Amino acid sequence: MKHLLLVSSITYAYKARHLLQQNWIKCGIVRTPEQYTKQGCGYSLVLREDPQRTVDILTRHGIKVLQTVTIPAGAEKS
Repeated sequence: MKHLLLVSSITYAYKARHLLQQNWIKCGIVRTPEQYTKQGCGYSLVLREDPQRTVDILTRHGIKVLQTVTIPAGAEKS
């Protein structure tokens, strides 16, 4: 199962990825799927870790997560 964390800009996506890597959380930056791009610039963090823990870390460091989306295992694209 994957989780998408939508952020407000590509800048915040890069800052968030760097912060999470410092906390031993693997993640990547992807274009946000079209159905979720109503807010922000269209970039998200994608990860397999616990999304609530990740959001807590980002929030403590001033990075706002606009939305968290869980993508079920059967719906994932390789």
